[in-house]
Amino acid sequence: METIYEVEVTGLGEGVEEFLDQQLVVLFNDNAPAELAEISVIHSTAELKGEIEVGDIITINNKEFEIKAVGEVVNKNISKLGHSTLRFNGKDEPQLPGDINLANKEIPEITEGTVIKIIKK
Repeated sequence: METIYEVEVTGLGEGVEEFLDQQLVVLFNDNAPAELAEISVIHSTAELKGEIEVGDIITINNKEFEIKAVGEVVNKNISKLGHSTLRFNGKDEPQLPGDINLANKEIPEITEGTVIKIIKK
C-alpha cells in the first residue's frame, strides 16, 4: 500500500461544522477563494502521485475510509486545487463530478494539524 497524497489541515472555515452534520467535508489547499474557504477544510499543498480510484483508502487521523466512488474531475481538481468533496454516504455513484464517496462511518474530529492521506489499495 502506497500513499499517493498526504496533506495537513492548516485551517477550518466557519461553515465546516454545518457540512460535517451533513456527512460532508469540503477540501481545498491554502489558496482557496475566500467564499469557498469559509466552508472548507484548508490544507497544505501536496502533489498527487497517482490516480485516485474506487477501493483506495482515505485516512483522517489514521481512521480508514474505503473509497466507494470517484467523480470524473476529482483527480484533476486535487492535482490543481487540492479540492474535493468527501461524502461519507457509502454510495457507489458520485452525486457531483468533484465528489469522493466514502464508507458511511463516523467522521473523526478534524482540527489544525489533522493529517489526511490517500492510500492505493
